[in-house]
Amino acid sequence: MGAWIALTLLMIAGLALLLRADAGSIAGFDPSDFAIGVAGLAMLIFLASSISGSYRGRLGQAARD
Repeated sequence: MGAWIALTLLMIAGLALLLRADAGSIAGFDPSDFAIGVAGLAMLIFLASSISGSYRGRLGQAARD
């Protein structure tokens, strides 16, 4: 599920960058900063969802590993 959310986030951000490339800033950010931030957020969502699926119900072991 998290992978689909991350992929959807990347697609929406890509469309925003494509459509607003000439207009300057996107949500108050420079387009390159916006792209880096969205890519980092998507990677964080993807990794967090895979880790939470692997350690379902074992928070202590996830923290140790």
